[in-house]
Amino acid sequence: ARQITAGGWIDRYSGVTHLAGPDETTWYDFAWQILRASEAKGGRHVAIDAITTADYPTPAERPPNSRLCCDRLASIFDVRLPPLESSLEKCLKRLRDMQP
Repeated sequence: ARQITAGGWIDRYSGVTHLAGPDETTWYDFAWQILRASEAKGGRHVAIDAITTADYPTPAERPPNSRLCCDRLASIFDVRLPPLESSLEKCLKRLRDMQP
């Protein structure tokens, strides 16, 4: 948005741009990292189990590889998101700060 506001629209901005951090992760790993970070700050321990897509059937067929490539985000918009661990820490801090 800053680039468009500052310099106007250019054709190379058109297209699909994925916005995701640099880390590859699974839903299990994502949940595990959230719970681990929360527990380290006094949150309760919660056990979770990793399952396969086949163990959690849905009407929609799931792709075997759903990683997002964010190369376009960096090359065209010069945006590089921080690692997941850093982002989670900031998010958990915001949530803790909001509690009464």
